[in-house]
Amino acid sequence: MTDDWPTRVSAAERLAALDSYGILDTPAESGFDDVVHLACRLCATPVALVSLVSGDRQWFKARANFPPCQTDLNSSVCAHALAQPDRLLVVPDLTADPRTSANPLVTGEPFIRFYAGAPLVTREGQVLGTLCVIDHEPRPEGLTIQQAGDLRALARQVMTQMELHRAIAHRDAVRQEERQGFRAREALRDAQAAMAAADGDLDAVLAAAVQGAMHTVPAADGGVVELVDGTELEYRAARGTLAPHVGLRVPLDGSLAGHCATSRVPRRVADATIDPYVHRALLERFGFRSAMVTPILRGGAVLGVLKLQSAEPDAFTERDLELAGLFAGVATAGLAAAEASAQIRAKDVYWRGLFDRLSEGFIIAEVVRDQEGAITDWRHLEVNPAWGALVGVDPASVVGRTLREVIPGIEDAWVGEFADVVRTGEPSTFTRQVGTLRRWYEGRAFPLGDDRFGVLFLEVTDRIEAERRREAILSLGDRLRDVTGRGDISNVAAAVVGEALALSRAGYCTVDADRETIEVEQDWRLPGLPSIAGEHHFRTYGSYIEQLKRGETVMVDDVRTDPRTAPTAERLAAVQSRALLNLPVMERGRFVGLLFALCGNPRAWSDDEVSSCVRSRTAPAPRSPVPRPRSNSACSMASWLIDWKNTSPSCNP
Repeated sequence: MTDDWPTRVSAAERLAALDSYGILDTPAESGFDDVVHLACRLCATPVALVSLVSGDRQWFKARANFPPCQTDLNSSVCAHALAQPDRLLVVPDLTADPRTSANPLVTGEPFIRFYAGAPLVTREGQVLGTLCVIDHEPRPEGLTIQQAGDLRALARQVMTQMELHRAIAHRDAVRQEERQGFRAREALRDAQAAMAAADGDLDAVLAAAVQGAMHTVPAADGGVVELVDGTELEYRAARGTLAPHVGLRVPLDGSLAGHCATSRVPRRVADATIDPYVHRALLERFGFRSAMVTPILRGGAVLGVLKLQSAEPDAFTERDLELAGLFAGVATAGLAAAEASAQIRAKDVYWRGLFDRLSEGFIIAEVVRDQEGAITDWRHLEVNPAWGALVGVDPASVVGRTLREVIPGIEDAWVGEFADVVRTGEPSTFTRQVGTLRRWYEGRAFPLGDDRFGVLFLEVTDRIEAERRREAILSLGDRLRDVTGRGDISNVAAAVVGEALALSRAGYCTVDADRETIEVEQDWRLPGLPSIAGEHHFRTYGSYIEQLKRGETVMVDDVRTDPRTAPTAERLAAVQSRALLNLPVMERGRFVGLLFALCGNPRAWSDDEVSSCVRSRTAPAPRSPVPRPRSNSACSMASWLIDWKNTSPSCNP
């Protein structure tokens, strides 16, 4: 080492300040341990230490991922921080700094390379050590401004913890009851931890209070919390010699605990055999000789009594009674927490039941942002059972997953509109389709704060499709009003069918049943697709012509899996047909015409609805005058197909 660190380390005033805290070689404490683990996380380092530099060593009050609890001063980097009480000591590469390049912890195990330490400074300006973070790799950039600020803040918390530690030690010394005070703190900590773990379980909370009181007052061989219930006290939680008596009920009038509850005054009984308030039957039953009772109060109400007893006479002191009062306070807090927890659970059960019973889908979600803060997705935090029924996904499988993970390929608008709700804080209503699900939804999204929002919605696919059918039927009449030719009528009808059902192709064609061919004069198709006008052989596209000859409607949900079309699936794919519907037109029992509907995706056709149409259709008369639209078979089929669309999903290729 090249600087004058020994002088600073051995300064009498500094060492006296360190000794005044009485912290060296004390046991680990969660308050300090939490700080080093938080420092590791905030500064992204594997090691963090609360290091105190004494006259002959550096000792670690708390450490994360650093095995030794102390080192000699020759291995101390923290000693160099004693010279700068007002700023961090940051060494980006310990091997390159002349003060540390020969340090045994640098040249040997654990081969530390980066160091940053925030000084632990007393109110008088003495530096006692550091809160430091260490890495095994050099960090030329050191710490970020935020990390440096966090490290300083944590160092101040360490000093706060040390000041508290010194105050407690001083209090114990003044009272000359250090051992009992330490036991009391331990018991209170354990009781509070047990209460937190109890999560509102009243019996567990009270048992923790009794256990803590008995641990603090070792003279007690039995303890109990007796709760007021009308004119009686119930033994609700008990330990030691009183443990077998849980559930016992004693009268308020004529018992020691009852007198304490009614008077609201703590009481110590040196000899139970002569105390006027001790219940004689209980004295004989329990065999105790001395006892303490202290009321459990909340506001102006008496909730119960904490009682400790001993088989020995005069076993307790006034200090014991004072300490028992602390645990009566713990019991009070526990009772309040249990009551609040019970109310919360009751409300949670009510709202959860309402949430689960809703027929509407309900979502609570949180937006997902990229590194620039832009909203790119949202994550499901809660969904109700109705959500699963409306979306067709198991609700249990989506919590914690993002929208794009649950429904790949979903439209960006489902993210963008809800992102606007979060950004603006304004609710929004929507009617929109999830294309991949082929379902329409209508609902309302509303902000919940902290990047969260809620959505209440219903599926409105039936309504939307009904509106589309009505619009298509009206469109059919308007578009046929000025059409006179049979071919034009069929073409218009095919176009309306194709648009209403979101097909890839549709058309009406004449049939030569003997040659097993069709003649397509003109077909309706999606923009960009080539026409298939011309002559085609039925068996080029499957083996279902015999059904058509018998006047049977042919429905194929998926040409790749249906045995009638699987061998010719590639040919059907070439004309954009993954699913097909063929409705034969019969004239005097002979197959003369065909209305075809082709879909670019697999599709579930409805047997019942197709059957209802087949029974009502008629064939066009080849040599009759051009009929009115309502009597034309292609128009009739078009009108029926539009009605049939009620349960048919979209099939855009």
